Amino acid sequence: RDTFKKGFDFLFSAGGALVGLGNLWRFPYLCYENGGGAFLIAYFIFVAIVALPMVFLETSIGQITRIGQFKAWNMFPLLRDTGVGLASGVILLYCNIYYPVILAWALRYLVASFHSQLEWTHCNNEYNSPDCFSILNVTNVTLNENATSSVTEFWELAFAVLFESLIEKDKRSRFPQKKIRSILHKSSGIDEVGSVQWRLYLCLAVVWILCYFCIWKGVRWTAKIVYFTATAPIIMIIIMIVRGATLDGAANGITYYLRPEMSELANIKVWMAAASQVIYSYGICFGALVCLGSYNKIKHNCLRDSLLLLVVNSGASFLSGFAVFSVLGFMAKAQNTTVEAVAESGPGLVFLVYPHALSLLPIPQFWCVLFFLTLILLGFDGQFVYLESWTTGVMDFFPRVKSFRFGKELFIASASFIMCVIGITMTTEGGIYVFNLIDNFAAAGWSTTTLCVFEALAGGWIGRDAYLACLGKMLNRGPRALLYFKYFWRYVTPASLTVMVICTLYFYQPATYNKEYVYPPWAQYLGISITCSSIIWVPTIAIYDLVTATGTLQSRLKRAC
Repeated sequence: RDTFKKGFDFLFSAGGALVGLGNLWRFPYLCYENGGGAFLIAYFIFVAIVALPMVFLETSIGQITRIGQFKAWNMFPLLRDTGVGLASGVILLYCNIYYPVILAWALRYLVASFHSQLEWTHCNNEYNSPDCFSILNVTNVTLNENATSSVTEFWELAFAVLFESLIEKDKRSRFPQKKIRSILHKSSGIDEVGSVQWRLYLCLAVVWILCYFCIWKGVRWTAKIVYFTATAPIIMIIIMIVRGATLDGAANGITYYLRPEMSELANIKVWMAAASQVIYSYGICFGALVCLGSYNKIKHNCLRDSLLLLVVNSGASFLSGFAVFSVLGFMAKAQNTTVEAVAESGPGLVFLVYPHALSLLPIPQFWCVLFFLTLILLGFDGQFVYLESWTTGVMDFFPRVKSFRFGKELFIASASFIMCVIGITMTTEGGIYVFNLIDNFAAAGWSTTTLCVFEALAGGWIGRDAYLACLGKMLNRGPRALLYFKYFWRYVTPASLTVMVICTLYFYQPATYNKEYVYPPWAQYLGISITCSSIIWVPTIAIYDLVTATGTLQSRLKRAC
């Protein structure tokens, strides 16, 4: 099996996969929305009790078994026949389908950023509808008791201009612009998907072609590329932080980002948001860490790398907030409004508000290119690591694929083509609804949290002391040095996440887009089916193995490392 040539290859590959778009567009808004400093406290608690033990568990399992996630969990009898492996593989498959769409959006914006006049700042495009107006020509909008509705309408129309500028390619608008409140959707809902936007789909095809050529030669080739894609975004984020700090109004944005509301710690939803963000941003249960760990040498110090990954990933999330909200503070002051009026989450933050804020700066093309190139690099290294992890897991499960001439290259090409074709659904006029549905139910939420509970119980109770002995031998450490992980795998991590799962189900609300559009019942059921399609494999296969195995129950559960 291939191995990383250098010790830092794993660290850069895993760091590139973990530090992604969730750090830039999800963490800052969640921190702002959930009490600022209070959310940070909850976030770092879950980093200690969930991220560290689970990152180390998944990495060490891959390093010990030297195989991908589909078969690595066979070392635990109750998880034999890839119960957890299949579950994580399904989640990773969903990620590989919808994650490149974000990169396609960023690529489309990057191309548009080279224009002498940014498209989203004027209405001279042939595809603008008659009621379009230029954001930059709107002045003297004030926020007071008598003008709140005016400001609300201003921002709704501002978002519509940006949407029309980059996504809408018809000369006639099927819906009034004032009703379009967010980017990347034109239709009224998921029931009306509409036609494919070919420029956006062309960007998606380019993304997939680049991903293929980044991984087709194996992990050593990928490791060389990731040195650039993992470090360049960090440098660009630092540049944006420095530039943002010099803007008038930046302090207001940072204050809103980090404002301490300690009373929010009593709100269980703040803890739910923190737990979800930790699992999502660290890629826990996606299987990528298991796959990357399998390329390590058997004596590699994966514990040290796990600690370093915590510092890098959490640090990148924290710093991204300064880069984003300093510019939003400037934008709010320039428009004489508040940060609350301009702050958005998800695609609304990075594809609506932030580009407009950058258009107010001197030489806006430079800053737009820098920002969207950062987005592409942040997402790109994560995407090709995820694709490498999924294809490696499948080929480990079906080893005959690699025995054919060019078997690996053809398999990766075929898988990439099929996923690219499926991605058509998210490049339509209503594709943002499809994207949001998959994002909410496939990779974030209670599916990954539940799977994380199963994995922790496997390491703590099924593996027990035998697995700790394996780790001690691999790392040349005594049993006492790993007591932290023993008790966290057994008690703290699964107990805390079980509470989060129960709370998520108790407070469950129908899926929405941008807190306004409520998905129809059939889409809600589809989303729940997407969630169940991954985690259902764990109990199903475990029960099947227990029923069909021979001997006493104790002998069936017996663990041999």
